[in-house]
Amino acid sequence: MAAPIAENSCGIIYYVSQTVTWLIVLIGWFVIDKQNNRREQRKEIRAAIDALGEMLDVLEQDAINFHTSGFDERKGSELRLAIQRLSARVGRLSFSENVNLNTRIIDLRRAITLRNFESTNHNVQQNDSQIILTIAAAKDSLIDELEFLFKERFLRH
Repeated sequence: MAAPIAENSCGIIYYVSQTVTWLIVLIGWFVIDKQNNRREQRKEIRAAIDALGEMLDVLEQDAINFHTSGFDERKGSELRLAIQRLSARVGRLSFSENVNLNTRIIDLRRAITLRNFESTNHNVQQNDSQIILTIAAAKDSLIDELEFLFKERFLRH
């Protein structure tokens, strides 16, 4: 009679060890899948931020060209449209609900369009004018905020 108890004990141990093995495999799979998803999301957001940086560089140059040359209604309309597109692209980022980020976009829009943007008050600006410096500062501030949010989300330990 001692033999059947030993066989039952071995069977129970076998099933428990198999269950533990499968639990470890499932937990490992879950952890790796989560890490892979996070890495892919990080890559996608990094690419989006890089594209926004390029878009901001073009917007800044177009705004400088607008303010340092004679008034051009078509260029003004293109700048407004570019700002709207930029705002929409930033809004698609997963941390776009950040108040500082929205404030930085508003600051950039104001830097470009608040002064010297209408035909009645447009004056050709020098490259070192306050308007041009404000545009550059607002663009840099927006890029800095994007980078800060990226680091906060993905690079903290």
